[in-house]
Amino acid sequence: MMRSRWSLQELAAWAGWGRIEERIPELLRPAVWTASVERAATLGIAGRVMALLPLANLREHGLWDLQRLEAATRSVVNELRASTLNKAHFRPVLEADSWEAAILAVQRHRSRLFPFSYR
Repeated sequence: MMRSRWSLQELAAWAGWGRIEERIPELLRPAVWTASVERAATLGIAGRVMALLPLANLREHGLWDLQRLEAATRSVVNELRASTLNKAHFRPVLEADSWEAAILAVQRHRSRLFPFSYR
């Protein structure tokens, strides 16, 4: 059971890499997902790749302008390409022919790509 009051940082930690959007008030979702992307950027490569989840949420709900979303998504995908993370695991994202296709791959395969997310 979730507490009734969460700090933005706590919500970002849970919502960024999990799918608890149904538990987040709609008005807070943009701030929470944005904080999740920012938090992921401070982590190691495995954590930075987790930014793809809130980026997918932001795209799905139209909450960031496309230029900002494209830049953030390209950055994460480029880091993923250059990393030592398992490329076969992230194949749907890495084989995408555009940043938008990469986000769609995350949306389609989120449970497989991020099986340990808090849901």
